Amino acid sequence: MEKEDNRRVWLGITYTVPAKPSRARVYIWRKLKELGAEYYHGMAMVPQTPRLQESIKKLVARIRELGAEGTPCLRVYNKSDLFWGEVRPHGEGEVNISAKTGEGIPELLAAIDRTLDKGTRRVTVHLPYDKGGLLDLLYREAKVESVEYGSTIDITAVCNPKAVGAVKPYIEGWVEPREPWEA
Repeated sequence: MEKEDNRRVWLGITYTVPAKPSRARVYIWRKLKELGAEYYHGMAMVPQTPRLQESIKKLVARIRELGAEGTPCLRVYNKSDLFWGEVRPHGEGEVNISAKTGEGIPELLAAIDRTLDKGTRRVTVHLPYDKGGLLDLLYREAKVESVEYGSTIDITAVCNPKAVGAVKPYIEGWVEPREPWEA
């Protein structure tokens, strides 16, 4: 006898609406609960089904009307290892990942960088040992993700413009950004 697969694909929804009036937040909360949402760490998790797709689109439009238009939005779909080809959602601001296999994680990180761009860049830096003091600057000014010691100090970090300016001679593949009119 074949075993039935009861796994669900969930859509995570986060939203920010103005604090006043509170009826907007209550309205959204009630609508999400009607759709079967479960809340997990401040995120509404809604079952991703074709039947709910249109209702979710209408609710997202309503959230925008209530003042959340300026809030960055990125739709992340987990369990992409279970789906192939055009079945997967795709488009601007949508990323497919698999937490199980790690598929799509680099794309997710890049999409987060683009969505929340405040001038930060994820870079790989190859520091000579005599410039090791710059590593301290990176720990203070950037988010250091990894450090490996070999022929140089190899660092992966998410850097703000100040940190990039300090280490740009050592950034792998660095090309000075140009304004469109400089082309």
